[in-house]
Order: sequence, then C-alpha cells, then structure tokens
Amino acid sequence: LGVLTLSHHTSGRYGHEAQAVTTTFASYASVAIENARLYDSAQEQAYASAALLQVAQAVVSLGDLDEILGTITRILPILVGVHRVALYRWDAEHESFTVSHAYGYSDEEESSMTEKEFALGAFPLLDFAREQNHMVTHPINPKAEPSSWLSIMPEVNAKRDAEVVNASRLLMAVPLSIKNDLFGVMLIEEAENGRRFRSRRIEIINGIAQQAALAIQNDLLQQEMVVRERLETEVQLARQIQQTFIPQSLPTLSGWQLAARWRTARQVGGDFYDVIELPNGKLGLFIADVADKGMPAALFMALTRTLVRAAVIE
Repeated sequence: LGVLTLSHHTSGRYGHEAQAVTTTFASYASVAIENARLYDSAQEQAYASAALLQVAQAVVSLGDLDEILGTITRILPILVGVHRVALYRWDAEHESFTVSHAYGYSDEEESSMTEKEFALGAFPLLDFAREQNHMVTHPINPKAEPSSWLSIMPEVNAKRDAEVVNASRLLMAVPLSIKNDLFGVMLIEEAENGRRFRSRRIEIINGIAQQAALAIQNDLLQQEMVVRERLETEVQLARQIQQTFIPQSLPTLSGWQLAARWRTARQVGGDFYDVIELPNGKLGLFIADVADKGMPAALFMALTRTLVRAAVIE
C-alpha cells in the first residue's frame, strides 16, 4: 500500500521501542488505507448496480425502441460521466452503419458524424469493433474534432495497449450484440479526467450496451412475431378458401357408393379431388396430387382445378 520513511538529525536515536511504535503506527495506517479503498470499491459497485438498474427500468417502462435507445443515449453521460455518445445501427443487408441517436455533439460535429451513412471502410473504428465483437478503445486528443475519428486505424498490439492504459481520454467503440448477432456499435468519448474510475466506467458501459442490444433484439423478435401471426392468419384464410374448392357433398349414383376424406399435411396443400356431373347421367372423378406442399402447391391446385373444370364444360 505504501512506505513510511523516518529520519532524524542525530544517529542512533531510534531504539527497539521506537521501531515498535513506528511499526504499529504503520500497521494502523495500512489498515486505514485498505478500509478506505474497500469502502470506495463498495460505493463504486453500488453506484454501478444503481446505474444499470436505472437503465433497466427505462428499458422496461418504455415500449417504443426509438424512445428506449434515445433515453439510454441521454442518460449514459449522466450516469457514467462521458462527453459524447453516438449509437450507430448496423444494416446487414446494405452492410453499413447509420446513426440513430447522438448526444453531446454540436451542430457542426453532427453534420460530419451523425447525419450520414457509413459504408464498410468509411469508419474503420466501427468496422473493427464489429469484426472483433468486443469493446475497442483508442487514445484521442481531447482538442481534436470528432471528424478526425474517421481516420483512426485501430489495431491490437502491446504498444497500443500501453497507450490506452496511460491515455487521459479514450474513445470507445462498444458493439451492441447478443452472441454473434450484431445490432450496432455505440461510440463513446470519455470526459476530462477519464482515467479516474475507468475500469468501473467500462464495466457500466458494457452493461448498458448489453441492455441496449437486448432491447433491439426484443423489438426485432416482436416484429417477427407480428409477421408470423399475420402469415398464420393469411394461411388460415387460404385454407378456408381452399376448402370451398372441395365438394361439400357427393352426388348419389345408382349402383355406386361414394365417400371421400381430404386432409392436407399442412394448413394448405396440393392434394385435392373434384366430382363433376357429366351429361347422360355420367360422373367424372378428378383426383390429383400436386408435387411439393404448402402454399405453392395450393396455388397450383386451384389453377389446375379451374382449368380442368373449364375444359370439361367446354
């Protein structure tokens, strides 16, 4: 914890008793220092838990994803003490980053950093964070404009790690991901005196990023659920329509007994039959099985039945 040094202008003035007293005092001092550090650590841990709880409450209480991400972006500087925050959503289809929320930027800075789409290669720091799928930090000059961040070429080596540890201010790129599913990257610039409580700050930021990723994932799952429910409704309606193509009752024919049962492997399918009354008291039976299953087969079944009926009537 430290070293206690003593000196006296006259040699030989420190005897065994003086050394014992000094050692005892040093022990008391070390215990006091350790207790103070433990107290600070407990306070930091309590604050970290409270900060994450506050973000979790915001996520749970708000229903709209845009509102959730906006709230996270606004309260992050207050909870953690950072200077700027920008949240970039990843578009896998177009392979680009688009800013969705930002805080702490001036109008001029927003024009260069938050009002454009960044394709692969346009913002190497975001690309690197996406590839590594973990927080990437880079030392920056506090007086540098945010537009200079676009030219940062991140790398992993021992020299860079030492620069990060000793840097007075860091730029952090934090992936918003669940396992290997990446939804975006949060770009965070530390405030002044960034080295103070840095390890705890990084812990809180990673926790908040995880909650933001969960909020995005939940929103996507809800959208998929809505689409799935709509599809199920449409398939059910298609089954009802398809059932109208199947004869509801079979005609009676002297000397014959007719019975039929129709059951598709899925909600709709390509198995079907038809009974067509022909001239001169004759009866036409049409039984068919379209290759494949599901909606494509059902559509082909409807087309085939219509064509056959039209041909028979003609």
